[in-house]
Amino acid sequence: MSLFWEPRWRRASFNVDGVIIETCLDTSTNLLLCPVCVRIDEVCPREGESLRQVVDKPLFFSLTDLLYHLRSHTMPSGVKRIIVRREEEEESVEEEEED
Repeated sequence: MSLFWEPRWRRASFNVDGVIIETCLDTSTNLLLCPVCVRIDEVCPREGESLRQVVDKPLFFSLTDLLYHLRSHTMPSGVKRIIVRREEEEESVEEEEED
């Protein structure tokens, strides 16, 4: 068993509802790269394989996971932030119980 992973990237195209998504696929683990987060031309050539390491970039186990991630690129940044005020309410309830 080895302690490191040597990727073998190749270019792959997927047709999802008539939209063609071109990305990199690791042939040893079947992991996918996000074509928006990573410059796939640098990681995987159009022909052949590449052994280039990809650090600190999102990897996906399935095409469904990649699609959810690609949809997150279309959302405005403000939508991702959710403000939760539950902790403040719990603290005020505890203070009332102590009095």
